[in-house]
Amino acid sequence: MFKKPNISSENIRGFKIKLYPTDNQKQVFLSHMNLFRFIYNWGLERSQEYYAEYGEYIGKAKLQKLLSEFRNNNSWMQNIPLHSARLALDHLDFAYKKFFKHEAKFPKFKSKKSCIQKVHYRNESYAFNLDSNSVKISGFGREERILCKSHNIPPPNISGYYNCTVTFDGIDFWLSVNTEVDRSYLKDDLLSEESIGIDLGIHKFAQLSNGIVYQRPKILKTIDKRIRKQQSRLSKMKRRRYITAKQTITKFEDIPCTKNELKLQDQNIKLRIRRKNIMRSFLHQTTAEIANMRPKRIVVEDLNVSEFIRHSKNMNNKEEIYHAMWYKFREYLTYKSIERGIEFIVADKHFPSSQICSNCGSIKKSSYRTHICDVCGLRIDRDLNAAINLSRYA
Repeated sequence: MFKKPNISSENIRGFKIKLYPTDNQKQVFLSHMNLFRFIYNWGLERSQEYYAEYGEYIGKAKLQKLLSEFRNNNSWMQNIPLHSARLALDHLDFAYKKFFKHEAKFPKFKSKKSCIQKVHYRNESYAFNLDSNSVKISGFGREERILCKSHNIPPPNISGYYNCTVTFDGIDFWLSVNTEVDRSYLKDDLLSEESIGIDLGIHKFAQLSNGIVYQRPKILKTIDKRIRKQQSRLSKMKRRRYITAKQTITKFEDIPCTKNELKLQDQNIKLRIRRKNIMRSFLHQTTAEIANMRPKRIVVEDLNVSEFIRHSKNMNNKEEIYHAMWYKFREYLTYKSIERGIEFIVADKHFPSSQICSNCGSIKKSSYRTHICDVCGLRIDRDLNAAINLSRYA
């Protein structure tokens, strides 16, 4: 469903560009997204009914037959392309397979309010065509094109484009595509003998074993403060509507938001998107700088974020841990290291990197910012000590 079988995963790259659809095109996109979500939920409901009757999973083939019959009997289902409708069932089948392998929980119904609004389209050349400033997508007019931001996506080779997805973040529409890109020119045989260990944290975002420290952009603190204030105002507005609904016969869902509340919701969404973009840009720049040091190997610790949040007593620390994007940092650094021929190692989560003395190897548990060894008397920053120990991880 997600990959073509004859393509090496090391050469697969994803690209994301912004779309500029007209008002009519926006309505078509939103209609496709709503139907895509509806078909996923419809397939999940049919599969549960089949299991209750026969005691087994219905399978993708039977679901597609039922979908064809349901689509032919309901004219409003013709608004979404048939291939996109079948891809929704592919997503459901993929979720079931992950559940059967004990890699994920049982599939849930997609909520209209909380789920990511997206839809997948055909990727064949006759249905999908991308040039420098516009794109042709199935489900629109034969000659109709959608404007997009200028990009650096390479032209398709034999494999072409695939996994063509349009998402809506509440403000803008985005197109995501995957294609095969040759990055062999980045591989360098003249790598240094250096082994770099990286300790990730809140006080310092990334501490390298060679002494370099990377801190999150300072503007994120200002943005977080503005988000908290806006969220507090939105909660008060929502509370007012709830009290009004309690005092009258009207349901809470039927009470419309005020113009100020809608305006504040848009501002809050834009601010959250801005925060995410700043952080992702920072991660790309940081990981590229580390990979361009051309070390022999890079070692990163395996962090259990959910456990950190559970044991954190400070509410501000919980929020910072939640938005730290440590796994995304590791994900970016992994593929950039592989591109350059650098060995990438993930240390075991139980490896006591901050407790081991980097000088004599003795172990001491301490919660202070400075590691003081009782055996050799070494005084060193705790994060630097952990990074040095990770660089020696075998």
